[in-house]
Amino acid sequence: MTEMEWSAATDPTPMLEILHRVHKASDRKFQLFVASCFRDILRLPDLREGFHRSAPIWADATEAYADGRLTHADWEAIHIGQEVKIGGTQREYGSFEHALAASEEVGRYGGWDGCIGFSKDDEAEQLSRHIVFIRDIFGNPFCPVAFSPDWRTSTAIAIAQGMYVSRDFSAMPILADALQDAGCDNADILDHCRDEGQVHVRGCWVVDLVRSVD
Repeated sequence: MTEMEWSAATDPTPMLEILHRVHKASDRKFQLFVASCFRDILRLPDLREGFHRSAPIWADATEAYADGRLTHADWEAIHIGQEVKIGGTQREYGSFEHALAASEEVGRYGGWDGCIGFSKDDEAEQLSRHIVFIRDIFGNPFCPVAFSPDWRTSTAIAIAQGMYVSRDFSAMPILADALQDAGCDNADILDHCRDEGQVHVRGCWVVDLVRSVD
């Protein structure tokens, strides 16, 4: 995949594959992508009974596991206890495979165990949203950003950490102002923060840069 193909992609699968095989993205990033897929399907109608209760539990557990706040055994127990069957268990699949399964089963095949019935239009929309999540979490792997430690001020860190914890990313433009005040002149960073059409989720590449996590 070239950078031009990455920019024009309409299928998340090759994007996830190149992030894994070539750019060696972290397990944490892949798991946070999975969590974003779990949370996103709650906006869809016609979910199986109980799914509105289960999906946030799966998302919370996956985020906690990604951030080291939950052991693998506890993560697996929650998923099995909720009868989730996406990508098998973590012993059988790594984080990349888990991300691939989440995107394929939710976006392409209409959900886990028939939870959701998708039309072709639903499928295209869901895959498009997954691509938005990928770009928010991983950034552009063909154009890595050099982040100066001088930009990581106490104000910027506090804003980024607050958004990460709350999952409320409405302060992204304020984060851009704080970074710019600290001397950041990187257009990719500032534009990502100020793009009113951009959806942000836990793992957002700019927020993670400020928080100094991968």
